[in-house]
Amino acid sequence: VAAVVATGRQAPPHRAWLDPLPALIPLHSLPAARARAGGALPPVVYGAEDRPAEQAQRLLGLDLEAGTHLLIGGAPQSGRTTALRTIAARIAAGYSPSDVHLYVLDCDAGALAPLQRLPHCGAVVRRTEKERAGRLLDRLAAEVARRQELLSAAGFSSVTEQRRAVPGPDRLPYLVLLLDRWESFAEDLGQLDNMRLTGLLNRLLSEGAGAGLRVVATGDKTALARASSQFPQRTVLRLANASDLLLAGVPRGAMPDKPTEGRGVMLPDGTEVQIAFAGADPSGGAQTAAVEALIQQARAAYPNPAPAPLRVDPLPSRITLAQAVSLPGWSGRGQLRPAVGVGGDDLGWLGADLTRFPGFAIAGPPLSGRSTALLVIAASLLETGTSVIGLAPRESPLRDLAGQAGVLAVFTDPSPDMAKLLELLQHADGPVAVLVDDAETLVNAPIDQLLSQIPGEGRSMGQALVVAGTSAELARGTRNFTVLARQFKCGLLLAPEDAQQGTALFGARLPRSAVGDRAACPGRGYLVQAGQPVLVQVPEPTVSW
Repeated sequence: VAAVVATGRQAPPHRAWLDPLPALIPLHSLPAARARAGGALPPVVYGAEDRPAEQAQRLLGLDLEAGTHLLIGGAPQSGRTTALRTIAARIAAGYSPSDVHLYVLDCDAGALAPLQRLPHCGAVVRRTEKERAGRLLDRLAAEVARRQELLSAAGFSSVTEQRRAVPGPDRLPYLVLLLDRWESFAEDLGQLDNMRLTGLLNRLLSEGAGAGLRVVATGDKTALARASSQFPQRTVLRLANASDLLLAGVPRGAMPDKPTEGRGVMLPDGTEVQIAFAGADPSGGAQTAAVEALIQQARAAYPNPAPAPLRVDPLPSRITLAQAVSLPGWSGRGQLRPAVGVGGDDLGWLGADLTRFPGFAIAGPPLSGRSTALLVIAASLLETGTSVIGLAPRESPLRDLAGQAGVLAVFTDPSPDMAKLLELLQHADGPVAVLVDDAETLVNAPIDQLLSQIPGEGRSMGQALVVAGTSAELARGTRNFTVLARQFKCGLLLAPEDAQQGTALFGARLPRSAVGDRAACPGRGYLVQAGQPVLVQVPEPTVSW
C-alpha cells in the first residue's frame, strides 16, 4: 500500500487479497448458482478461499463437472456437519432435481435428517439402519455400473460429456453422496458381513467419479490419516494439536491460529478457507430454520421431480394390514399370487407366485409371526378370488377364517378328515390354496400323503400348499409334505437364529447381520424366491375377517 501511495500508481481494482477472510459467511451472501448453456452446471459453492499468491479471494465450491470426491476433516464442533448442511442447502436453492440427486449416510447425531424431504433427495440413512445402509450403497453401486455401460455404449467418457451432447430430458443427473463421520462408518457399518459395505464404498470412490458420483465425507483425524488417498481434495478444519495437523498433511504455519468454526485449509494447495453457513447466524436453530425454508421452496418448485432420485425407503418396524393395503402391489395381483410382506427400495408389497411354485413354507421360532404371515397370505388370496382351505390342529388365528367368503373349510382336529379335504380339493370351483399352521404336528399323520400330492400336482390342478412351522422342524430331511412344500426354495424365514438356516431351508445365503434379536419386531424376516433373500415386514392383520 505504501509503495502504491509513494509512486502515485492507481491501486489494483481487486484488493480482496489484502483483507483476511471473514470469520462468518452467510450462505445467502455468496453469488447464486446460475445454469450454463448445454447442460453445464456451476460448482456447488459452500464457502470462500484465500489465494494470496494470486492476489485474490475465490469462491470455494464442489465441482460437479470436472471435480472429484471431497473429505472435510476436523475435531468435533469444528464445522464438519455444517459444511454438509451448507452443500445440501446450496443444492436445494440453486439446482434442479433433474441435474443433481442427493443421498445421505448420516453416521453422526442425525442433524441431516430434514434433507429427506428435499425433492432432490433419495434417502437419508442413519447408522442404526444397517440393512438400509447396505441397500443404499448397493443401489448406488448398481447405478454406477448401469451408467458405465450406458456411457460406454454411447461413446462417452463421463457424465459431463454426456450432458453436453444430449438433449435436456435425457441428461444424466449428477449424484452427490454425503457421508457424515467416515470413521464411525468404518468402525460400525463398514465391519458388517466381512466388511461388505466398506468394499462397496471403496468401489464408489474408485469408479464413481466418471459416472457422475461425487462423495463428500466428513471425519476426524483418523479419516484424514487413513482415507486421504481416496479423496484428492481435502478441507482440514481445526484439530486438537500440531501433530494432528502434520499427520493430516497440513503445511506448517498454513492453519490460522485459533481457527473459528468453519475455518481451515484446503489441500493439496494449502490455501486458507472459510465454510459458509445457512441462515442469518451460525447457531444451530438458525441453520435448521434456513434449511427448512429452502426445503419448502424446493418442494413447491419441483412437486414432481423427473427423473426422480433413486429411493431407498425405510422398512417399518410395525405396520397394520389396514395401512399396508394402500401400498403398491396389494391390488391387481392374479390368482394364486399372494402378497406376503412389504419391503424393497420403493416400499411396496412383495409376494409369491404359487402358479409357478405351488409350495411355500413359513419358518421361524415361536412368536416370530408365522400365523400372522398365514393370515396376510390368506387375505391376499381371498382378495384375488382364490379359495382357501385352512388346517389349524392347534390354537391358531387361522381358525378365525372359518365361515368367511371364499374359505371352503378350516380343519381344527389334530386328525383332519382326509376324505372331506380330498372332496373339497376335487370339487373346488377355481384355484385353491391349502394353508397349514403348526405343520409339524401333522407330519406322518394320515393326511400327510394327501398334502404331499399338492406341490407336485399344483401347476396342473390350480392348487398350492402353504405351510408354517418352526425352523428346526421344517428343516428335518425326512420326506413329508413340509419338505415337498419347500422344494421350490420359496418361503419366508422369520427371525433367523443363525445364518445357516437360510441355506438349510431354502438354499439362500443370508448375511451375517441377519441374525439378531427380532423379539421387538415380530413379522420381520427374509422372503426367499429362487434362492434370493429380501428383507420384508409382515403387517399385522388388525382388520376384521
